Amino acid sequence: MVGGRFGRRIVEAPSEFLRTVVDVTGGRHWSATESRDLQALFARALDEMRARYVLTFYPTNPRPGWHDLKVGLRSRRAEITTRRGCFVQ
Repeated sequence: MVGGRFGRRIVEAPSEFLRTVVDVTGGRHWSATESRDLQALFARALDEMRARYVLTFYPTNPRPGWHDLKVGLRSRRAEITTRRGCFVQ
């Protein structure tokens, strides 16, 4: 970041590791180019948290290793964010 205490500019891009973690876990990454953008990003994050559902399932015969996961809707009236899969030990 550069600038004074107020009005800092965020200039560092997220690392490739952070992008990978966000992608694999089904999270989101939002960027702010200026500190004044943060209020809108926080409001967006709070809106998403208020409108979320948690789905769980338990496989009958879990095999160790990576398992792809796909979740969908019959109607396309919503956006789904999920992780790509899960790892069973």
